[in-house]
Amino acid sequence: MRETIQGGKVTVGKTQSQVDAGKVDRATTQCDGGGLLLADNQAVQSGAMAFRDLGDIKPSLTVYDTSPMLLLPQGGRVVIKRVDEKGERHKLQVDKSSYRTKLDLAEIGIGLTPGANYMLSNGGKTMVFTVSEDAKSGGASDLIRRIVPL
Repeated sequence: MRETIQGGKVTVGKTQSQVDAGKVDRATTQCDGGGLLLADNQAVQSGAMAFRDLGDIKPSLTVYDTSPMLLLPQGGRVVIKRVDEKGERHKLQVDKSSYRTKLDLAEIGIGLTPGANYMLSNGGKTMVFTVSEDAKSGGASDLIRRIVPL
């Protein structure tokens, strides 16, 4: 069940939310819920996150190259997801080497969309950034391409 809630006070329930002084629209969607049940040993290695409208959240950084270089707090799983439009998502696994692991999107052929907003997740932390509307791949020096997030 997908719920779109506008305003009011929301109480999230097991099967549906209760909305007081607001509006809720519900739609049934295709989902393999049985595949989401995890054994205890799987649950400690897994996670899920619900993304809502960003509302008042503003990007904390603007990048000026469509393939920036990320200096991550740690290796492991990295997710870069476009948040102003559906569809674009990059899931990566980065070697756990040393503190401030480097991930150069140009080296692995990932180009982000100029003018778009993205959420970057790594090591349990997230940040939102925007790609400048006039950004191009290779259009900035390595110093400017670096993002030290999170």
